[in-house]
Amino acid sequence: MSGGAARGGAGRRVLLGSGWLLGGQTLATGLALIQGVLLARLLGPSGYGIVGLVLAFAALLSRFFDARSWETAVKYLTDYAERGDSGRGRAVLKGLLAVDLVSALLTCAALVAAAPLAARLFVQDPAAAGLVRIYALTVLGLAPFGMALGLLRIADRYTWMSGFQVLAALAELALTVGTVLSGGSLTALMWAFVAAAGLRTVGALWLLEKAAAELGFRGWLRAPLADARDQLREVAGFWASSNLFAVLKGVHQSIDTLLVGSFLGPAAAGVFRIAKNLSQAVSFPLNPLFQASYPELVRLHAQGDGPALARLYRRLLVGGALAAVGVGVGVALVAGPLVRWTAGPAFVGAVPVLRWMAAGVAFAAATQFGHALLLARRQLRPVFWSFALPLGVQVAVLAVALPGGDPVVAGWAFAAFAAVRGALLLASTRGALIRNAPPGT
Repeated sequence: MSGGAARGGAGRRVLLGSGWLLGGQTLATGLALIQGVLLARLLGPSGYGIVGLVLAFAALLSRFFDARSWETAVKYLTDYAERGDSGRGRAVLKGLLAVDLVSALLTCAALVAAAPLAARLFVQDPAAAGLVRIYALTVLGLAPFGMALGLLRIADRYTWMSGFQVLAALAELALTVGTVLSGGSLTALMWAFVAAAGLRTVGALWLLEKAAAELGFRGWLRAPLADARDQLREVAGFWASSNLFAVLKGVHQSIDTLLVGSFLGPAAAGVFRIAKNLSQAVSFPLNPLFQASYPELVRLHAQGDGPALARLYRRLLVGGALAAVGVGVGVALVAGPLVRWTAGPAFVGAVPVLRWMAAGVAFAAATQFGHALLLARRQLRPVFWSFALPLGVQVAVLAVALPGGDPVVAGWAFAAFAAVRGALLLASTRGALIRNAPPGT
């Protein structure tokens, strides 16, 4: 295949895949926003804050055990599928899924054990420990879910992926909101989350098997791990490094909600949570593009086509910046009416938080393609530091300014995180931004 054809094929696959993902994630994100808004209106700031704190604590602890092997799968199984190396592919897939299963079991056990601490420290209500224990069951489906989405990306089955995400979001919306509308308690609501997770797990297992068969990895469950013995150390090293990043990402996604709840109470956490959820409207147009671009960047790097890799990255960065700035400014301008029309007057304190969050999400979404490029090149050290340092800045702002303050402090902290991370990613990928730069700079 010629270089021009390869570049055109990569660009078309990214656009087509991101188009399907954008459609699916637009619907899924819309359903998630509707779910959050309806629960906020039905439960009020305090009840919604308690639910948000339970979910945030589960998400935080999950990151410490969740193997997130799908990133490693995309990196290595893409190479094996391209080369027709089904033996290594089946062995690596089996090994990564085994790691994911063990991590899901450990996560569930850790959540059950830590439930009393979470209830006292963050929710400020010992009775909430039961809610955490019930919700812990949802993490058991993490093992097949992440891997199924990873295999669907490799197989370019973005239509299946988008349809699955929409159906999963619709099921969770129906079960959770239906439970509250029927007069169910917060305990019943947690069981609704568990039921939705069970349905999602069944669908993920079915899609995982279909995608594995398409990639030539049928029979992976019976594959001997020895088939990939010569690459296990390399695969394990990449997995460990990327998983360390995932832990940092999990801390970033949950620490602000938990600290707001700990210092200011569940009602303030509910106000912050609705602002955080609404701010995701800024990033959802770009998330599908990011997910579709990562396998293409991996392919181009594996083919040794450095110029095409740099060109694709520059196009992603420029397009992402234009889209993110436009949507971010729009959300900031309509923040007041948006909060009042969706969550209601009780959440009006979320307006200034939403403006800061929208600015931060816009900058983070525009520069996230640098993370994909670094992963594709296996430059794991800058991947780590480009998240660890900004996270330190975010936590410092929260620790200093949040006690006795206002939820808007969490918005400032997120904006500071996004600014520092974006600057570090741009600096780490500066070589790809300069035409004719030496390879690997």
